[in-house]
Amino acid sequence: MPHLSLMYGDFHLEVREEISGKIGRLDERFQARSVHLYRIGSAEPKDWKRIREFSFHST
Repeated sequence: MPHLSLMYGDFHLEVREEISGKIGRLDERFQARSVHLYRIGSAEPKDWKRIREFSFHST
């Protein structure tokens, strides 16, 4: 399922639930101009390698 990750790290379930409860549902809208494809070699974002960018063109 496509998703947008806003928080990275190795957090205990209780911490994730607490943060999620404080944020609640976000009813924000945005328009993406591109998405990036990454090869995930480990759980550490510093080790991720960007493979390609896909640009969206408005019609």
